[in-house]
Amino acid sequence: MGINRRDLCRLFGFSLLTPYTRIQGSPFGPKTSGLNSTATATIFPLSVASGDPAPHGVVIWTKLDASGVKDGLSLYFEVSLSPMFDKLVYVGEVESEHLIPDRDYTVSIDLNAEAASFLESDQRYFYRFIYDGVVSRTGRFRTLPEPGKAVNACQFALLTCQDFSSGYFYALRHLAAEEIDFVIHLGDFIYEYAAYPGQDNHVRTVDLDGRSVAESLEDFRAIYRTYRRDPNLQLAMENHTWIVTWDDHETANNAYWDYGKDTLGLEKDHPLSLASSETKRRFKRASQQAWLEYIPARVHIDHGAEHPHQFLRIYRNFRYGDLMDLFMMDTRTYRTEQPCIGKNITCKDYAKPIDDDQLEHSMLGSMQRQWLIDGVTESECRWQLVGNQTLFSQFGLTGPWSGHTYAYLAGYDGWDGYQSERDTIIDAVKNAGLERFVVLTGDFHTYLASFIKLDFSQSKIEDTEVIGLELMTPSVTSANFATTLAKTSGDKPQSEWNFWDRASRALGLAYSKTKVIDKVVEHKIRTWNDHFQDFGGNLNGYALLKVERDSLRWSIFHIDPGADSFEEAPKLEVRAKRYHPNTNLLQDIN
Repeated sequence: MGINRRDLCRLFGFSLLTPYTRIQGSPFGPKTSGLNSTATATIFPLSVASGDPAPHGVVIWTKLDASGVKDGLSLYFEVSLSPMFDKLVYVGEVESEHLIPDRDYTVSIDLNAEAASFLESDQRYFYRFIYDGVVSRTGRFRTLPEPGKAVNACQFALLTCQDFSSGYFYALRHLAAEEIDFVIHLGDFIYEYAAYPGQDNHVRTVDLDGRSVAESLEDFRAIYRTYRRDPNLQLAMENHTWIVTWDDHETANNAYWDYGKDTLGLEKDHPLSLASSETKRRFKRASQQAWLEYIPARVHIDHGAEHPHQFLRIYRNFRYGDLMDLFMMDTRTYRTEQPCIGKNITCKDYAKPIDDDQLEHSMLGSMQRQWLIDGVTESECRWQLVGNQTLFSQFGLTGPWSGHTYAYLAGYDGWDGYQSERDTIIDAVKNAGLERFVVLTGDFHTYLASFIKLDFSQSKIEDTEVIGLELMTPSVTSANFATTLAKTSGDKPQSEWNFWDRASRALGLAYSKTKVIDKVVEHKIRTWNDHFQDFGGNLNGYALLKVERDSLRWSIFHIDPGADSFEEAPKLEVRAKRYHPNTNLLQDIN
C-alpha cells in the first residue's frame, strides 16, 4: 500500500477512547475519486460526529456496520484543512482488534493527544473515515482558541430534549446550516422509551422488541442507533462539534442515587424498580456504557471499576480563550432522591441543608459541588457559563404582595428541590465578585430568561441583589409546556378525569393555540416570579447564544416538529434579546 512505517507512539487516552497509530502520509491519495462512496451508508450507517473541542483537537467518532467488519482489516481516518482532502495534516490507523462488538463497533478517537502537535488552535478542519476502500461522509470540526488568548466573540447553539417519538428533527437540519463555533446539548439526547408515555400522537417509535422502556445495554444501544440514523441529526453532527451532557432520560425518568442502598433510584412504575440493588447498579452502568459508545466525549473513565460512580465522571470544563469558561455539570448521577415525593403540601424537605457526605439532599454530590465552585470562582475569563440540566431559578406561585411562596410550580426535580445547595453556589458567586455568571438550562421544554437572585425568598427583585442570569432553551421535539399541561391526565380514560385534569387540559390547549391566552399565562407566571424576564412554553426549537466581551445575545427559534416535511417547518425567530451584565438589562433586539 506504500505506507511509511508507523510512529512508535500508540495512543490509548482514556479507557473507552479508541487506540490508534499515526501514519506518515495517506495510503489513499489526496482526493476521494479513488474511493468507494456508493457503499458509504452501508459501511458507515450512522455517519460521523465530533465532540469536546480543545485547542489542539477534538474527539471524532463513527460506527461500522457489524456485517461489514472483516478480520485483520484496519480503519483509517484523515484530517485535512480542505474538504477535498488535498491538504492533509494527520492520518491515522485503527487496527482491527479495536473494531469490536464490545463497544458496538463504534470508535471514538481523541485527536487531542499525539495528534495535537499537528493541529492548530482556533482552526476549522475536515475529517473522514475509510474502511475496506469505502469512504465515510465528511465531517468538520473547529478547535478552541488557546487559553488566555484575547477573543472578541463566541457563538454556539443550545439544545435539549429530543424525543424521537414526539416529532421530527427538522430543527437539527436548520441547526446544521448555522454558522456557529459549537453545539451544547444539555441532556435528554435520547429518551429511554419506545414511545413517549401519555401521548397519543407519536409520529414514529423505537423498536425495543416489545418493551416500552429500555431495560438493558442492548436496549440502550438500539435507541442510540435509531436516533443516530436520523438524517437531520446526522447532518448537524457532521457539521458541528458537540459538547454533550446527560439528564435523566439517558437512563430513566427522574432517576437519582439511593445512597442508603447504594444503587440507582427509580420511579415505582419502572420495570426494574423492585429489582435487586446489584441489578439496578448494572442497569445504570449499561446506560453509561451506551452513552460512551455513541457520544464523542473526552471524559474520565475507569474501565476496571464496577460501581457507576467510579466507572465514569462526565462533569468537565472548557475554556474559550480569555472570553469564557464553560462548566458542564452532571446533575443526575450523584443526586439524592427528590424531596417531598408522596408527602403532603406541608413537606419542607426541600429546605434541608446539604450534607458533605452526600447521603442527604444534594444534586451534585460534594466532590462535583466543590469542583464547580472552585472552577467558577477561580476563573480568569470574562464570562463563567454553567451547563445545567434542570431549572436553577425559583419557579413558584408567590404572592406579589404577601411575598409568600405557596407552591413550587416546576416541582422538586429542579433546584427548587435542592435550595440549600443552590444557595451555596449563589453565595460563592456573590463572594467571588463575579460579574458575568450565566446558567444554561434545558429539561423544562420551555424557553426562559431569568435573573438569578441572591435571595429567592425575597419576592420582589428590587429587594435583593442579582448575581447572574439563567437562559433556558426549548425542547427540540419533546412535548412543550403547553402540550404537557394539556396531557396532565396521562393515560387515564376521560371518564376518570378529575377537575384538575380537565382544567389543565383546557388551559394547555388554549395556551398552545390562542395568542391571547398564551400572553395571559406568561404574564401570570412572570407576576408570580418577577425575576423571570421572558417565558414561553408553547413552541419547540433551539437557542443561539453569542457571547461578546461585555454583552451577550440570546435568540430563540421555533421549528415545528410535527410538520409533514422539512419544507413545511421553517425556522422562525421568536425572541432576540441582549444582556448587559453591568446594568442587569435584558433588552429586546428589534
